[in-house]
Amino acid sequence: IGKRNLAEIAGQYLHKGSLVYIEGRLQTRSWEGQDGQKRKTTEINATEIQFLEPRSQSQPAAATAEPAEAAVATGTGRAEEPSRDVDPEDIPF
Repeated sequence: IGKRNLAEIAGQYLHKGSLVYIEGRLQTRSWEGQDGQKRKTTEINATEIQFLEPRSQSQPAAATAEPAEAAVATGTGRAEEPSRDVDPEDIPF
């Protein structure tokens, strides 16, 4: 789920195993199916997608969005301190 053009781009360029960065929020829904069984699904409501690997030869040359350059790790090898201004209510677990 997400903005229509993001979904179209993802469908066109992503395949199983693709390295991608997705920013957005998780949304969980539940409903009762026609068979009476309770069902649940968790969806990613994407607001940004960045491709983390170069376009393969099998993908079309022209696209509505260019993949981002691959992320390069630099520094001391230690993880950055996470931001402290996250509301605990925003964490889905």
